[in-house]
Amino acid sequence: MSAKDTFRQIRNCFLLLLSCCAILQGCKKNVHTPDQPPFNNYGKITVDGGDYRTVVIGSQTWTVDNYQGKGGFVYPIAGDPLGAWYPQYVAVYDVVLPPLWRVPTVADFNKLTANVSKQTDAGGNYTAGAQVATLVNSLHFLNTPTGYYYYKTVAYPFDKSSAYYLTSDVNFKRSNGYNNYAYKLNSTGAGIVLLDSAGMVSCSLLRFVKDN
Repeated sequence: MSAKDTFRQIRNCFLLLLSCCAILQGCKKNVHTPDQPPFNNYGKITVDGGDYRTVVIGSQTWTVDNYQGKGGFVYPIAGDPLGAWYPQYVAVYDVVLPPLWRVPTVADFNKLTANVSKQTDAGGNYTAGAQVATLVNSLHFLNTPTGYYYYKTVAYPFDKSSAYYLTSDVNFKRSNGYNNYAYKLNSTGAGIVLLDSAGMVSCSLLRFVKDN
C-alpha cells in the first residue's frame, strides 16, 4: 500500500470519528433534561450523592427540590425533578443527612407557614389561604402537586391536586398501625393534615430543613 493510500485511510477514519462525535453530541442534546432553575440563586446540599437546592425562609433553611434517593415510589419516572413519595420509616431511619439537617416536624412546617399567615386551625396549627402564592413565588418554597400514596401490597395514589410533604410526627390512634402528619400545599391553601392510613403505609414527598 502506498503512502498516499495510507494517508487516505487515516483521513477517512478521522472524518468518520468526527461524524460519530457529532451524532453523539446531537443525541445528547435531545435527551430530556429536567427544566429547573440553576443553583445560581440558591444554596445547595448533597444527600446520597444527589444535589438539592436550598433557600432561606425566615429562621430556617429548606430544600426546595423533592428528595429522590433510594427507598421511595418515584413520581412519575426515575430522574424526574418532582422526586418520589417516601414512607416515614425510610425518611427518618434510612436517609443520611448532612449535620444539622433533619426531616421536618409539624412544628417546622408551622414555622414555614407563619412566614405568610398566622391563622390557625382547630388543632392550633398555622394555615394559609391565598398567602400560599407568597410562600411559593416570593419565598421560593417551590411546589408541584403530586398527591400522596398509600401502599400495603398495592400502591394507591390520592389527591393529585395537592402536594403532601412528609413530617416525622406520628399519631398512634390505630391499633393496626399508625398515621403520620403531612403538610398539604396547593394553589389555594396550606396546612397540617393527618393521613389516616387505615392499616396501610402512607408515603409523601420529602424535603429537609435546618435552623439558621
